[in-house]
Amino acid sequence: MSATAVAATTTIPARMSCRRKDDAVRASGRIFIFVTTRSLHTTNDCGDQLRSTRQRGSAAAPQPDRPTARRRAPAFSHRTPHSTGMDLTFVWPAFLWALLSLPLLAAVYARLTRRASRYPGIFSTTTALVAAHRASRLRHLPPMLLAISLALLVVSAARPVLPLPVPANRSAIMLALDVSGSMRSTDISPSRLEAAKSSAKAFLRSLPASVRAGLVVFAGYTALLAPPGTEHARIEALIDGVSTARRTAIGDGLIEAVAALPGRVRPNADGTLPALPATPLPPGMVVLLSDGRSNAGIDPLLAADLAAQQQVTVYTVGVGARVTPDNAWTIGGTLDEETLQAMASRTGGTYYHASSARGLHDVYRKLARSLGWERRPTEVSAAVAGLAALLLAAALAVSWLRVHPLGT
Repeated sequence: MSATAVAATTTIPARMSCRRKDDAVRASGRIFIFVTTRSLHTTNDCGDQLRSTRQRGSAAAPQPDRPTARRRAPAFSHRTPHSTGMDLTFVWPAFLWALLSLPLLAAVYARLTRRASRYPGIFSTTTALVAAHRASRLRHLPPMLLAISLALLVVSAARPVLPLPVPANRSAIMLALDVSGSMRSTDISPSRLEAAKSSAKAFLRSLPASVRAGLVVFAGYTALLAPPGTEHARIEALIDGVSTARRTAIGDGLIEAVAALPGRVRPNADGTLPALPATPLPPGMVVLLSDGRSNAGIDPLLAADLAAQQQVTVYTVGVGARVTPDNAWTIGGTLDEETLQAMASRTGGTYYHASSARGLHDVYRKLARSLGWERRPTEVSAAVAGLAALLLAAALAVSWLRVHPLGT
């Protein structure tokens, strides 16, 4: 039957739904597509119904105002070819184009696998046919490992670079520990001093072995127990042996710690600094812990200003519960957080507060991570190539075991 006859004999009721109209036309053997402007806007009954429905819905429920000239955000952002949007970058990113060949290799492998299964006698020897009966569901594992290995080799050739934590190039870090009598308070279990000792030792263990660290203790006096060095275990032993004394000289403790750093000097009696050497000063940091208010020695803020003049960054840690538990007791006055915050701010450091042993440990762990380590861009091509070699060896081993099973 001709198309004209089909069109003439096919009748579609006017009130038939859009879906039934479409089925009726398909049943006639022809589908007529009208693409003229008139058919798109005036002759399509279904479209008129849909538009009238939308118009009625718009009239019944007016839409809220929308901002005009609003540009839709693109689905994918454009980045430079040297960056993946993460911290991973490549020195030679052009090599990554070779990854496009992997899907082609996978398609060739799939086609050969289908042909080999259809004509096994053509593509296989007798030995291979016997081994094929022993194949397990993991028969595709060696090719998968090989493909991943090839992909890793391509990535390795592109010379990937990742920011990895490496020992920081710090000259020295001094620990200044308050051993005044108030450190015996038990609002932090078992006591403020014991919690400070434990956290300070954990801090030293978290530092890289190449970072030099030292120890100063202060109460009504100051004592340099260990100059900056890499013998962290010896400093831990010294920390275990400290005991409390009367009064608190926070400023004197900071002056003593700063003077122990390489290239730094003690201030004059009038609070001024002698002439500093013209050579650049090596980096230096002080981590000062206290639980009270300074009541002896030099003004802590003046000591902080002198430290800043010698390019020393001071990190202060205030220890003590702001609300004393019922089963604990405290000695001495309250914590002078305002002064500790100002000392850190004037030297470019940070103030931390710890109201529990766990909190104090977390503070020192954070300081060890930020002061002892730094993230530095490091090329990881060798590591990626090594992983590719391991996967290639695994693929060869699995292939060998499939053909020569153990015990045969």
